[in-house]
Amino acid sequence: MSLVVLSMFAAQSLVSQSAPAANAAEALAPSALAAESGDSFGRRLESFVDAASSSDAKSIDAHASDASTAAPGSVDASLDPASAEAVSDGFAPAESATFESAFAARPAPAPQFASSPNRGVGPTWEPNSWLSVGGYFVDGRYDTPQDFDFEEDTAFAVDLGMYNWRGEMGIGLEAGLIYGGYEIDGDLFGAGSQQVDVWRGLIGIRVADRGPNDSRFVPYVRGGFMYRRDDGGSVKDDGIGWYAGGGFDWRLGPQLAIGPSVLFNESSSRNAQEWLFGLLLTFGF
Repeated sequence: MSLVVLSMFAAQSLVSQSAPAANAAEALAPSALAAESGDSFGRRLESFVDAASSSDAKSIDAHASDASTAAPGSVDASLDPASAEAVSDGFAPAESATFESAFAARPAPAPQFASSPNRGVGPTWEPNSWLSVGGYFVDGRYDTPQDFDFEEDTAFAVDLGMYNWRGEMGIGLEAGLIYGGYEIDGDLFGAGSQQVDVWRGLIGIRVADRGPNDSRFVPYVRGGFMYRRDDGGSVKDDGIGWYAGGGFDWRLGPQLAIGPSVLFNESSSRNAQEWLFGLLLTFGF
């Protein structure tokens, strides 16, 4: 009996001791779970912080790279006035040296001279007066005694005049003397020949145009009155008439020119009509 009582007492003691242990285990289980859960959350938080730090570092490096390649003007614009002035002071010596070297390396421009309107023939062709000498080939028609045939000689000419220039136009008075003659094949007796001298005195107007650029070639026209005298052998006659013609002066220098001249004249002396083709050398004064 006592053994039964003792066994029951021992069993009750064991049950009473195991119950607090079980209760303690049950109390410790949530704490362990909470600790394990806390450790997992901490590891996740640390991983998130590391990832965020890595991303921020890459972004900062990218901004730094963009800033290093940006133009100085954009850097200056992003700074405050004091910082911009400091940065400009930093760039100024390099820019000044660059500009100085660029201008030093560039050669000085060659002086530009205005092209002369005289086209290389010296000062402006503007003579107040002129003197021309030359010769003419004569092709004429005359009344001869008994309608004898005739043959013209070469004529020699001297002209002079004075110009009044108005811009590119020159108007002048001229006077001239042309001496020549012709030979008649026959005389009053129907034999031999007669030499007839011809004097032509001219007075008229000449108009010249040297052009807007004072050209090397200066054309002119002329015309006026003429006195003619035929004298030789059985021919003695004189009369008045007119002449007209033109030509151009080819400038050889500031006061020298040469050029062709053409004249037509008609007079009452021997009812003469002539074409004269010549070459004149002109001196300007």
